[in-house]
Amino acid sequence: LVDGVALNNPISNARFFNFSSFTLEDVDRIEVVRGPQSTLYGSDALGGVINIITKRGAGPATATVSVEGGSQNSFVERGSVSGGTERINYSASVLRQDTDGISAADAALGNEEKDGFHNLGLAARLGITPEKNQELSLSFRRQNSTADLDNGGGAGQDDPNRRLKNYQYLVRGEAALSFVDGALKPTVGVSYVAEDFRDNNDPDVKSSDFLRSRYQGSRLRLDLQQEWKAAPWLTAVVGAETEEERGESEYRSVSAFGPFESEFTDQSARHTGYFAQLQGGFFDALFPVAGVRVDTNSGFGSEVTWRAGPTVVLAQSGTKLFGTVGTGFKAPSLYQRYSEYGSEDLDAERSIGVDAGFKQQLIKGWAEAGATYFHNSFDDLIDFDLDTFKFSNINRVRTEGLESFVQTKLLEGLSLKMSYTLTDTLNRDTGEALLRRARHKVGGELRYALSDTAVARVIVSYVGERPDTDFSTYPATPVTLAGYTTVALSGSYTLTPDVELLLRVENLFDRSYQEVFGYGATGVSGFGGLRIKL
Repeated sequence: LVDGVALNNPISNARFFNFSSFTLEDVDRIEVVRGPQSTLYGSDALGGVINIITKRGAGPATATVSVEGGSQNSFVERGSVSGGTERINYSASVLRQDTDGISAADAALGNEEKDGFHNLGLAARLGITPEKNQELSLSFRRQNSTADLDNGGGAGQDDPNRRLKNYQYLVRGEAALSFVDGALKPTVGVSYVAEDFRDNNDPDVKSSDFLRSRYQGSRLRLDLQQEWKAAPWLTAVVGAETEEERGESEYRSVSAFGPFESEFTDQSARHTGYFAQLQGGFFDALFPVAGVRVDTNSGFGSEVTWRAGPTVVLAQSGTKLFGTVGTGFKAPSLYQRYSEYGSEDLDAERSIGVDAGFKQQLIKGWAEAGATYFHNSFDDLIDFDLDTFKFSNINRVRTEGLESFVQTKLLEGLSLKMSYTLTDTLNRDTGEALLRRARHKVGGELRYALSDTAVARVIVSYVGERPDTDFSTYPATPVTLAGYTTVALSGSYTLTPDVELLLRVENLFDRSYQEVFGYGATGVSGFGGLRIKL
């Protein structure tokens, strides 16, 4: 989500979102909520929500520009302007990114041709407050990117002229009111999201393959929400939303297997949801929450989801205890239902999740530790059935594990954060672990403020072994990806109140590893730049 707007692409196979083109210049913070969240967010919130909140302009008008360059012939230019008063606030940003990149198919396997990436991002937000209890806002985003591709992972997969062009658009208008000293807060919003991506390839010296493909999808959504502070200890939220998604695609190719054409004509589906949630607060210590939602879909019918859980805060000891249980669902995508490989008999994917954990303040606020146990069960997952050559509800999956962290202030200006995640996964139909999920992951960050003007960071990441599949063989064979550790350094130095020097080094020890079998990862890379306030 960006400011509450779902970005999932309706024309892609499973409504995925392409993070590679998303720019962060206008982002204020990112909230990650784990576990089923369909009660508030509907379909697609099967296992969690990533909510990106953009910056709101405030104070005197400020303009900032920055430039950065480094390894792989990489250059990034950024610019932003923002400001605000009691009546109006505004912010806008632009980013240009260019890099020669590395070979998408791992260079260690003999692939030599580099695959570049070029990206242009624009974002703007305007807010108007006509009266104290009225607020109007309008936001806009546009991303245009071009990525060079190879034909796959593994040896002999170089392709010098295959390119993916991706265009993303988002616009949202919102009106928020406040009545009865803030006890009633109605909000109405309308948003439109569109994506157009094209994967094209012409014959070249390495391959006679030809490809032309285009995928277009859009979502138009109207949402209403009413927050009611019924009592000092009780807040109720009710809402409704309706959304129409549309998509179409065309695909033409010529390869050693002969010519192939596939056309997915314009299709649409409507989703409508109604939800209610109660949140209490008792004695500044107990904060229970419970909610329920009903969704209807023009394709497969209705779905009911719910979520509940308490939070206990013991202020005197610095302890926070929490736990939730809830359900989620994911409607079949347009492609899964209506393409030549689809089936209109598909059911929604469903999940139920449980988590419980704590956070504890230590050493008089100098340290904090916490841990969360989670267990999720997914049923009727949609996968491609090679026996029927159709999408079917054929998978059942279980994931469970433990997330933990500790952060502490070692000395004045010196702090340490560490995290560890244990994840156990199981495909209950095959008895095997899920692909590319590491059982063990460890992260650490050491931050040192040398002075008021200089800050340095060391970031260490360890990812353990993961199962994967080698698709270059027939039939495809299971493989194990080796674990790896990477170290990154970053630093900033304020030369003047308006000029800041930025430096970073990634993969300091030049480790070779693969996140996906057959595909490469960058080696040691260095970057430097300046940020200037105008």
